[in-house]
Amino acid sequence: IPLSVVLTGAFNFGLNLCVMLGFVLVTGIAPAVSWLELLPLVALLVVLAGAVSMLLAVLYVPFRDMAPIWEVATQLLFWGTPIIYVIETAPESVRELLMLNPLAAIIEQARHAVIDPSAPTAGAAAGGDVRLLIPLAIIAAVLVASLLLYRRAASTLAERL
Repeated sequence: IPLSVVLTGAFNFGLNLCVMLGFVLVTGIAPAVSWLELLPLVALLVVLAGAVSMLLAVLYVPFRDMAPIWEVATQLLFWGTPIIYVIETAPESVRELLMLNPLAAIIEQARHAVIDPSAPTAGAAAGGDVRLLIPLAIIAAVLVASLLLYRRAASTLAERL
């Protein structure tokens, strides 16, 4: 069930991307080869979203009273991800910390590849390409943890709900 929600979102994103590509072509913007970089970035985003959704599906049952804390956490995640602001506006002391967020690394690299080639890459914003291994490790850790917890708890989730 959690993966069906993620795949539905990915399907909607793909349809919206096709419509957006149509608008781009009609307005005369020439597609760039760097736009292909969006494919692995979206794949990483789908893996992260799937892992988080499986993890939250398992953790919601015993911790359903934690909704107010989750609301604060999602606000922190939203403002900690450079979506409505560019990473260059963040103070340098905070920039590398923000780029430890896997969503921030994906968004920043997508911004560089699709919107503004003069914007820093995710590696440059993180303080070096090697530092991008930390967000990748976070994605891998969340994926492994969610798979292990979901396999262990999936058979009893409906009964405990």
